Amino acid sequence: MKKRYKLLYLSSLLVLGVDTTSLVNIVHAQEMATTQTTSSSSAEFVNSTTSLDSTSTTVDRALSQTTTDMQSSASSELDNENKVAFVAVENEKDQPVQFIWQQQTALTLVNERISGELSTEDSSQAFMLQMIGDKTYVLKNQATGLYLSVTQSGDGITTTHDVVGEAQKWRFQFASDGTYALYSTIGGYLEINDDQVVLTNELTTNRQWTIKPIITTPVSDTQSSNETSSEMNTTTSTSEHETTTSSSSLSSTIESTETETTQEKARSLTPLVNQVTTQEISKTQMKITITNPNGGNVSGVKFPTWSNTNGQDDIKWLEGTKESNGAYSVVVNSAEYRHSGLFNTHIYGVVNGKLVGLGTSQYTLAAPASNTIVKTPISKTQMKIRITNPNGGNVSGVKFPTWSNTNGQDDIKWLEGKKESNGAYSVVVDSLDYRHGGAYTTHVYGVVNGKLVGLATTSYTLEQDEVAVRNKQKPYYYSQLDPRWKNRRYGMSTLGPSGCVPSSMAMVLKGSYGINVTPVDTANRIYSYGGFNQKYFGASGPDLIQGMRSYGRQAVVMNSLADLNNHLAKGYPVIMHVDVGIGHAIVAHGYANGKTTIHDPYGQKFYKGQVSTSHLWSVPSQDYIYWAAGRPFFAIK
Repeated sequence: MKKRYKLLYLSSLLVLGVDTTSLVNIVHAQEMATTQTTSSSSAEFVNSTTSLDSTSTTVDRALSQTTTDMQSSASSELDNENKVAFVAVENEKDQPVQFIWQQQTALTLVNERISGELSTEDSSQAFMLQMIGDKTYVLKNQATGLYLSVTQSGDGITTTHDVVGEAQKWRFQFASDGTYALYSTIGGYLEINDDQVVLTNELTTNRQWTIKPIITTPVSDTQSSNETSSEMNTTTSTSEHETTTSSSSLSSTIESTETETTQEKARSLTPLVNQVTTQEISKTQMKITITNPNGGNVSGVKFPTWSNTNGQDDIKWLEGTKESNGAYSVVVNSAEYRHSGLFNTHIYGVVNGKLVGLGTSQYTLAAPASNTIVKTPISKTQMKIRITNPNGGNVSGVKFPTWSNTNGQDDIKWLEGKKESNGAYSVVVDSLDYRHGGAYTTHVYGVVNGKLVGLATTSYTLEQDEVAVRNKQKPYYYSQLDPRWKNRRYGMSTLGPSGCVPSSMAMVLKGSYGINVTPVDTANRIYSYGGFNQKYFGASGPDLIQGMRSYGRQAVVMNSLADLNNHLAKGYPVIMHVDVGIGHAIVAHGYANGKTTIHDPYGQKFYKGQVSTSHLWSVPSQDYIYWAAGRPFFAIK
């Protein structure tokens, strides 16, 4: 059975199962050495890969290199290592391709007449490329079975039924924009001029062919039989151990149809490998999909994408989303890039931990409208808010006031936008920084001539990890010995020696619950209830409970060490009365490895930093006023 060939594009590490427009010439020294030693007669499979671990360095550097343009390569044949375009690859499936001249006119063969016609992707425009040695190829039309050939005079184009010599041999030269020059060693460069297919001796940068795969209508049974007969006449049969000669080597590159018609039809139903499609979502968004990537043998697919303006200054490696049919896709949004216009996407499959080139796509996206809001979920608790082209670019800064909708704007924060390279501004909203989960609102203001100008609003939903929030909201340290209030008198004493309870209350209320109070405020509150230095020195357990209730908080008594550890692990602050020679209130927050962090209002004299909870539990205050509401360990909720 004859060998069937598929094309692999080495310079860009991409397999020709897809649109090759805009391929970037990625050349690694080691890979080029491999290319040089590959025998064209043996048609050895060359799997072009790069290490996944080096994506952010080697591949990025390679992608950023500018390839030699077509004009400078006119005098170089394709076997120059920087101009290698194809190698033959054994494959069980034929891959018809279409040759499109300057993205408009397709090479077409109808009734032995060669012309340039509008692209229809039928079999008259489908060609099979077969490598016949020394990086030369024959082009066989799928509809007629005829080969593209140079006339005997060397100045025109014709067709032949057989491959007989140099007239049917073609080479490819790669251009920096991802297109190709199609070159005959005896006739010159192939181009289309006013729908006529002609040859020219000079190569200019605007003479470029795009090669892309197409799905064609299967040939009829009669065509299949005629093609089989024609091809079999060109094949020399030998013994079981066939002697390789120049004639048999040439024959082995010409495809024969040796299977039954029913098998051919069945095979035509098999999905094409690495088929790339684009779907316009809007003028600024395009969905890129690759079906059957690497025959399904991938663990993931990456889509490096950039706008054509200024090279790859805005390249982003997008992670493909796997769909139910095994395809992978991404949505490209021009708002995420520095420029609009022409865009390029290359597609790499992750195969055994390495990146394997699969395909490319090129398309056009419009510039985003002014003040467009783009919301990108980072996690269930985080949202990136981005405004593109704010005020048409006429801003010196952008502010994003944001709040959770629960209880109005009690947790509003004016977030400062970060300017991105394309002129957009963005912030990340984290529910951890707010009091509530659920619905959120963000307004966006531009700073224009020193004034705030409203630009846009948006809303969204964020979950909230309450434990994480409480652990983040640490008590705000106050000292009862602060000179601003230590000499302030309440009843029988001043706040300095007796104010551990109101100081602990203020630490929790301000730091953990965002209530802006000082020890003076909390002292005044519990003093107004008849407590704090009026019937006894200091403040009692009931004073603490009543005072916290007046601020909308609960002081819950804990009756076991396990209960204490559990509340601390859930992020609740705890006010505890311990024995330091006298009864003394301190604040505990957080829990890890049997320890908690202590905030001692008496200038951190008795406790500071990490302290064992089992130790603290074992030294409760012995003063009766602290036990009046139960064991003097209170979780503040």
